[in-house]
Amino acid sequence: MGFVKEVNGITEYYAFTETFDKELIKGRDKKTLMNFLTDYGILERDKDRFSQVKRLPEFGTKRVYVLKLPQEF
Repeated sequence: MGFVKEVNGITEYYAFTETFDKELIKGRDKKTLMNFLTDYGILERDKDRFSQVKRLPEFGTKRVYVLKLPQEF
């Protein structure tokens, strides 16, 4: 589904947009869900999009959702 990275005690998940949309959203209201994740500081947005462009090992530059969870979550 993506990659996991540990940064200063925070776990960052880089989720491929296609897989996230297909597997996790599954017919739910995407905009409502993404705004909820953003409001709670879980989803880190780009300026005008819910996703960001990141360079990933073996995949190069890809658009992903960046989800951040503190270790105590």
